[in-house]
Amino acid sequence: MAIIAITGCAGMGNGGGLYGNSGAYGLGSSSNNSVGGINSNVLSAIIQGMAGSVLNGQIGSQLAPTDQNYRLQQLGSLVQSGGINQAQQWTIPQSGNTIAISPVGQQVFSQQLQRPCRNLEEVLILQNGNRIRENRRACLDPRTKKWNLVQ
Repeated sequence: MAIIAITGCAGMGNGGGLYGNSGAYGLGSSSNNSVGGINSNVLSAIIQGMAGSVLNGQIGSQLAPTDQNYRLQQLGSLVQSGGINQAQQWTIPQSGNTIAISPVGQQVFSQQLQRPCRNLEEVLILQNGNRIRENRRACLDPRTKKWNLVQ
C-alpha cells in the first residue's frame, strides 16, 4: 500500500489534516498496486505535486477523507492521462457526491511559469443538490510532458 503524506495543511485548525486526520491518504492496495491502470507510486507523486489549493480549498474542505482520496485519485489520473481538454465527471462511490471538471476557454501560455496552461472549473455536486465551484489551472511540465494542477 502506498501512503501519501499531504503537507502544507497547517492553518486548518484541526491538527494539520482535513477533518482532524493526520493528512495522510492511502492509495492502491496490497493485492493491486495500481489505480485505474496507473502505478500507485506514480499517482502518489502526481498528487503530491498538486497545489495546496486543490487539497484544502472549498471543495477539499467539504469532503470526508474517503471522498477526498477518491477525488485525488481521479484528478491524478486525469492529469496523468492528459485528458484535461475534455469534460470529466465522477460519482464518488462512498457518498454519491459527484465531481465534475471542465476546461474553460483556450489553452494559454503562462508568462510567470513559462509553460502552456489550461484553465479548468471543478464542481462538487452534493447529494442535496448544492454545488461548490472552484477554478483550477493545469500547466504542462516541459520536462515530463505531463500536466500538473498548479491551482
